Amino acid sequence: MLTRFWRDSRATVAVEMAFLLPILLFLLMIAVDASLAIRTRKEVEDASYAGAIYAVFKGYNVSAMTSAAQSATSRAKVTVQVNPFCSQGVGVSTLSSGVCDPNADYSLFESTAGKPATYVQVVCTGSYNPFLANFWKLLGAADDGNHWTFTATSTARIS
Repeated sequence: MLTRFWRDSRATVAVEMAFLLPILLFLLMIAVDASLAIRTRKEVEDASYAGAIYAVFKGYNVSAMTSAAQSATSRAKVTVQVNPFCSQGVGVSTLSSGVCDPNADYSLFESTAGKPATYVQVVCTGSYNPFLANFWKLLGAADDGNHWTFTATSTARIS
């Protein structure tokens, strides 16, 4: 009777599936978690780009650029920072008004292109909370094991 039991292979597939199914489900969860993190990073990049594009086509307006950047993503936790600056050649000067002062002394800049140009830099930051936080923490892939922080910067010339 024991000989017949050891030769019977009808339940072999069920036993193999019992061993493999948890591993396959865990791999699926890793893939879903990583793809959601990649989607979050892409949305942060798109938000930064939308803020810079707004400045190019509609001019420098911090609140409107921030609104454009935040509306470009479905994430509620995207923070937007707008930094205008002047540049001519290799030098950079930060601005408070959003426009280069034509009467200012830009002698620290190399005079390769004549008058300085006004640029705006849109920096967006967003985070993703993985549902496999402890797994990513073991791999050292998460910032503190509880979330990933993504930052994207877009720079555009506006004058």
